[in-house]
Amino acid sequence: MRRAALWLMALLPFCACTTLPDAEGIVLGTFGGANAALVAADSSARVELDCAHGRTSGPLRLWAGGRFDAAGTIVHEGGPVRSGEPENARPARFTGHFDGETLELRIVFADGASGPFTLRRNRRPQLYKCL
Repeated sequence: MRRAALWLMALLPFCACTTLPDAEGIVLGTFGGANAALVAADSSARVELDCAHGRTSGPLRLWAGGRFDAAGTIVHEGGPVRSGEPENARPARFTGHFDGETLELRIVFADGASGPFTLRRNRRPQLYKCL
């Protein structure tokens, strides 16, 4: 029994973790693609879509395999807006996969989803903003 415990302790440094360390496990940078843009910082990420914009409530923290899942809000744009009227932010989840250069993003709401959007690092987005 004691021998098995020592064996497991020796293997522990080689075991896969469920998350990556913060220094390697946060998406950082500017990404663009068709109908979407994303700017990721160490505190949150901003998203621009053709007819919406949003923000995560924390960083895009990477999990095993490059997956991410962050809570945030989305504000739909377009149509008349009264001066001084607060934005109508809806809760959303920002999910997807990041491989180091390409970010696949899906935005999930209680009643549906948008995406997936394929965004590439340092690319200019092709956005068509709603009026």
